[in-house]
Amino acid sequence: MPTDDSNLPSDPAPATEVRGRWLPFLLFAVALGFVISVLFISLRPRVPTADPKPALSAAPALPSPKSDSTDAGTPALSRRVRGTVRVAGNEAAVVALPGQTPGTNLLISVTPFPMPDGTVQMSIREAQLSESAIDLADGGELFPDSFEPDRVNAIPIPRVESFREVTEWLTTTTWISYPTMVARDGESAHFVSKISKPGAPEDDWLGKSYEIRTKSLTDGGFQIDVDLDLRELK
Repeated sequence: MPTDDSNLPSDPAPATEVRGRWLPFLLFAVALGFVISVLFISLRPRVPTADPKPALSAAPALPSPKSDSTDAGTPALSRRVRGTVRVAGNEAAVVALPGQTPGTNLLISVTPFPMPDGTVQMSIREAQLSESAIDLADGGELFPDSFEPDRVNAIPIPRVESFREVTEWLTTTTWISYPTMVARDGESAHFVSKISKPGAPEDDWLGKSYEIRTKSLTDGGFQIDVDLDLRELK
């Protein structure tokens, strides 16, 4: 009996035909994914990276600071006063000179006292005074207008004591009493207060050195030789 093949389902398309049909879509999808990936990477914000720092070069060596005058062996401020004065029995030897600080003055008084054993005691006082203190105590006699480096004055002891009593209570005045020095008649007595660096030359120091020699006179007075060496920092 003959059969009618027209109503039978047709055979499915071959596999190669199916793959060929979907291949354009696959290629399009791959291309689209590649484009999207490129756009995503290009649009993604970039984290800024710090530029590499250049290598630091060694700083040039600084020149050594110059030694001040003290390190070189000469103090920053040196004052040397040498002089001789004849004083009566009621007088003191007084040295007056400008102080270290502008507007101040330095006074040093030496009062000799003869002792029964033939020695001489010397009372030394030092004062740092302002100009106002000198004016208040009427110290023109003690502080002449011109300060000579070797000027040593003979001033009555009561006048020196009166000046001290008026000025020692002022805040702008400093009085210092040194230990009493004793020497035989005609010999020198020394008062030294020095500081120096280890290994420094013998003459490289700061401080003060007082050398005083008294020689009795026939009239009851004294000849006083004064050598004051003061070295201070500015």
